[in-house]
Amino acid sequence: MSAALETVLRAESAHFTLLWEEASTVQRLVLRALAREPGHPQTKAYRDRHALPSAASVQKALRAMEQREVVAGERGAYRIVEPFLAEWLRASLGESGSAA
Repeated sequence: MSAALETVLRAESAHFTLLWEEASTVQRLVLRALAREPGHPQTKAYRDRHALPSAASVQKALRAMEQREVVAGERGAYRIVEPFLAEWLRASLGESGSAA
């Protein structure tokens, strides 16, 4: 990771940590999945790859995160709006799934 990226992630860490702590369990699972692979989280194949719950639960989580402008979707394809959040998630989340 570049020094500039590390500096940005450190500067935004408090904001991202708060966002993570306020997210529901399903929202956290969806965020982790989208950080790894933007795409179609409501499809069975995507949910299976990322161990996500039912499509209805994922949809509810996506709607809540869209309202907070954390994720954006078009034609069923979703992505994390803030690219540094996606990078922070990839860098901060270990195997246990808790923020570092």
